[in-house]
Amino acid sequence: MHGNLEALLLNIFNLIMMFPVGFLLYPVLEYLSLFIEEFNGFNLITKKISNVQSERIIWEKTINRGRLFIVALTGFLFSLMIELCQLFLRRGLCELDDLFNNTLGCIIGSLTYTLFRHIYICLKDDKLEKLEKREL
Repeated sequence: MHGNLEALLLNIFNLIMMFPVGFLLYPVLEYLSLFIEEFNGFNLITKKISNVQSERIIWEKTINRGRLFIVALTGFLFSLMIELCQLFLRRGLCELDDLFNNTLGCIIGSLTYTLFRHIYICLKDDKLEKLEKREL
């Protein structure tokens, strides 16, 4: 029973270890994609193609999926680097479940950022609506 608790704690610690990477990498990628979008003049291109917002929605969904993939890939590669260092330097244990849990922790971190961002936007919009009602 004691060994199962230790294994569970190690898995949780591996999740927690990469959580900040995903939480911080997702907004960096979000900022970079906005910069690239403005730099390439994407807004001008979509206006020339058509006035419908459907292309814009498809673009945003594709970018969001791409960001999550990049975060997962970065977490996987970073974890792989750690595990290979442990293997070749003979320090610590090189385990496959560490690789999986670290990658999962990175993904959970980015999804948590997305959740907090949506909550913040909803709260900000509610405050703006209340202020507008008071002004009327």
